[in-house]
Amino acid sequence: MTQRRGSHPAAAPFAVLTDTGVMASAQTPDDPSRTPVHRRPQLSRFLVAGAVLGLVVGVVISLTRPDAPGSTAGQQAILLGATGAIFCGLLAAIVYLVVDRSGRR
Repeated sequence: MTQRRGSHPAAAPFAVLTDTGVMASAQTPDDPSRTPVHRRPQLSRFLVAGAVLGLVVGVVISLTRPDAPGSTAGQQAILLGATGAIFCGLLAAIVYLVVDRSGRR
């Protein structure tokens, strides 16, 4: 007869087999080791999403407007794309802080 992992023939009704193979009784909800886990959002995902969104918006704006005197469409796309990426990245960082703070409540 094969035993399933985590089962023991002499186990108490609410016993748990730990990773080390030691039997431990199930913990009560009052136990501090069973506190809920706070999952934090990832800052890098917010920053990358904001920067890419700002880059796309800046390039689209530069390509839909008439060229400025003394500059090419490519120069305008680079300038407005980089500016949009910086500002939207900063905005995404602020949104991250708000989401992170609201998740703690």
